[in-house]
Amino acid sequence: MPENRTAPPLLLMDQNDVMAVGGDNIRLAMQDVAQAITLLKKGQAGMPAELSVPLDASAGPSAKAYALPAWLEGDYQTIGVKWTAHRQTRPPAEQAAVSTTLINCRLTGQKLGVVTSELLTAVRTAAVSALVMQSMSFAHTPRIAVLGAGTIGARHLRMATELFGHSAPILLWNRTAQKAHALAAHYPENLVRVVTDLGNIMRDADIVLACTAAQHPFILREHIHPGMLLIQAGYDEVAIQAIAAFDHICVDLWGDFAQTSAKSLFRQYREGTLSRSDVTADLGALVAGEWHPPLGESVYFSSFGLNIFDIALASRVIRSAQQGGQGGFPTPPMNHHK
Repeated sequence: MPENRTAPPLLLMDQNDVMAVGGDNIRLAMQDVAQAITLLKKGQAGMPAELSVPLDASAGPSAKAYALPAWLEGDYQTIGVKWTAHRQTRPPAEQAAVSTTLINCRLTGQKLGVVTSELLTAVRTAAVSALVMQSMSFAHTPRIAVLGAGTIGARHLRMATELFGHSAPILLWNRTAQKAHALAAHYPENLVRVVTDLGNIMRDADIVLACTAAQHPFILREHIHPGMLLIQAGYDEVAIQAIAAFDHICVDLWGDFAQTSAKSLFRQYREGTLSRSDVTADLGALVAGEWHPPLGESVYFSSFGLNIFDIALASRVIRSAQQGGQGGFPTPPMNHHK
């Protein structure tokens, strides 16, 4: 008689479970992002087009829920879908986006786990920014500024202080200064300094991490200076004229979403003031070391956010949970910040 085998129980992981197995570890997230983008370049990962359905008008005039599928070969061998609802109107204590990620084995289709993934979204976004920062060279130790004190901004601030905040305080700005001060209170004064004047922070910073939910651009042409790296991880912070002022334009990936995304870069493309050929490099080229900007030249990086990153991080935390928090995937060493 053949042996009767039953599948292991489906893992259901809330945010505390995710954190317990390293879901908030920025270095592991950077390794996941680097591996996922490398697999994509090799044709060993992919992202079908997203699907969306509208939420009720009470959640906001353009509020939607999105299904974001992806697959990964390599050490992952998983398929999955991130289901996320973006709300414009919500209770004050709740996040604008709520999401859950379902992971299956790519080889068998077996359900592996369901992960609460708001934290993973913030961490993988910060990991992309960290890899871009790490790939750049500066003539001096760069001064770093974080714009925004929400979920994505807070995770970028933690990343910046952990990886790059050893020579000078990280500058923090938010439209509501009280919220910036509340976030900065979690850090020693020598690590984070709140700046209330946007013009001052844009003048003083060499690296600007834009992580706001702004509906209208507030980073203008006058804010751009030689040698600046600006990473737009938020919604619509950067004016089209400001993007055009950079020496180099980079993006995590150019895809069909350029036709629909509300990101500043893709709106510029649809308005006809930017062509695909104006993009110097994507994240894959930066991670592989295939392109570096000359010293003193400015770089704008648009961080769209790729489904493969969500599936990679969720797959890793599920695998680690299955192994009692001891494991994950074998990872190559990271390059060091230059």
